Amino acid sequence: MRAILFGLGLTLTINAPAWAQAPVVRHQSATSPDQAVFRIPSTDIQCDGQAVQPTYSDDLRLETTGPSRRDRTAVSLLFSVDDTGRTFDIRSPQTTTPGPIRVIIPTDIASQQEQAALAAWRFEGPRRDCILTIRYAFQPLVEATTSDLLRYFAVTRTRGPIRDAVAARLAGPNANCGGERRGGRAPRVVSYPDYKIGQRPPPGGQSWTVVRWDVEADGRAVDVETLGSAGDTAFDAETRRAVSETVVESGGPLKGCVFNFYRNGENLPAPVMRQISDDPLQNCPPKSARASKLARRPKPTLKLSGIAESRVGRVCASISPAGVRWAT
Repeated sequence: MRAILFGLGLTLTINAPAWAQAPVVRHQSATSPDQAVFRIPSTDIQCDGQAVQPTYSDDLRLETTGPSRRDRTAVSLLFSVDDTGRTFDIRSPQTTTPGPIRVIIPTDIASQQEQAALAAWRFEGPRRDCILTIRYAFQPLVEATTSDLLRYFAVTRTRGPIRDAVAARLAGPNANCGGERRGGRAPRVVSYPDYKIGQRPPPGGQSWTVVRWDVEADGRAVDVETLGSAGDTAFDAETRRAVSETVVESGGPLKGCVFNFYRNGENLPAPVMRQISDDPLQNCPPKSARASKLARRPKPTLKLSGIAESRVGRVCASISPAGVRWAT
């Protein structure tokens, strides 16, 4: 069903599949738009000391920070590539403290989104000893390029005043649509994209597109255009079709309505991990003798019922006026 009518005070709810459009759930910082600074990532990838490029990659999010918080300039991730071109064994570089007790300390920690993005990337494989370095440039929102605004709007997908400011920039001069709010007009006909059209992204991947359009006095969309996208041309065309067939309540003409659509690939299954005997993340060191001795020491919990049971060693004690008698 591509078109849905709204009338007689009825609202129809559609349960979309997991790979289709989903609500925005991320929160953004309390920094005001005029003080917000984009942290813009760029990547450098090497395997065995040679520069390589992925055969497929997703855009990384642009996060925002305040003007005085620019301390995070770069992070790195180590990884390998299997025979199919999939990444695995993704981890942060680590150092080990000297001394009798080794403490493993990550030298820098990439965000969960950055690690998840690398998991969906594809390379020509197999490869070993690979490192992804993500470097960050900082740019005030008021000076951001259209490309950076699109990446924030479509990939980061926050809600709040910063997103509203970005939408206003993308809407263009003389816009009065109120960004993605259709000028406050309730929809009469809503057309949804066919998320199965064309070729979906690979498992773990994502396609996005940003559409801008105007609205005539009768509520029909005109001058529908794609402002930017991840390059999925079939999905771009399908979202333009959906917007063109959507009709809102009549009123004054609107200019500069914007919205972003996206679709996901299949869920990415967990990779098969090869066992490495000297990998500290796969092989925990044995407990010390003292720790084992302390673990075996009985720790009774006295109860009014007259029975106490140790949490370690299943040692029980009966309580009497003469005291506590242990029974193993």
